[in-house]
Amino acid sequence: MTFRYRGDAGKIRAIAAGPTCSMATDAQGSLWLWGKWKNSGDGGSGTPWMQPRPYMGLSGWNISAIAMGLFTLFAIGDGGKAISWGQNASNGELGHGPDEPKSSTQAKLIPSLEGITAYALACGMRTSLILVSPDDPKVKQLPRTNVPESASVSAVKGATKPKATKASPESPAAGATAGQACEICEKTTSPKTNPLRVCGT
Repeated sequence: MTFRYRGDAGKIRAIAAGPTCSMATDAQGSLWLWGKWKNSGDGGSGTPWMQPRPYMGLSGWNISAIAMGLFTLFAIGDGGKAISWGQNASNGELGHGPDEPKSSTQAKLIPSLEGITAYALACGMRTSLILVSPDDPKVKQLPRTNVPESASVSAVKGATKPKATKASPESPAAGATAGQACEICEKTTSPKTNPLRVCGT
């Protein structure tokens, strides 16, 4: 799919769809929306966007990833900044905090993730997930939970521990930066690794 009137700059880089609207990013990182993406006003009930239009709320941003929930929209912008907006997010899906409104028609940075690099997004009907860098100082300060052996997969009757997969030189398994230990096999990663940690043995 290409936004024809934008030439090569209009080539689609990513696309996401929700119950009543869709969004996409183009080759320049601009965000486009169409459909009904809020309750009222332009883009809302009665005046949905009937064709892709630039979302000016993130004009000038280079959007690298997008996702949509039931009533929520998410994006990752410059420097891995996590952004969300939407309406009727009664379960805290927007991530704006317990004392903040459950709706926002304007795209906003997620306060608790400021200073943390986001890599990927996923949304469900009433939940949202954001994958972040494990090496950001703020992430390292978060409390860790030790799972007791009795709760691990190996303790479940008939279950077996997942085997690590070997990485090929052409397609090395994901890991943090070179010199860090894999969180599964505890071996040091090679220089050819991704930011996301998966066993490389």
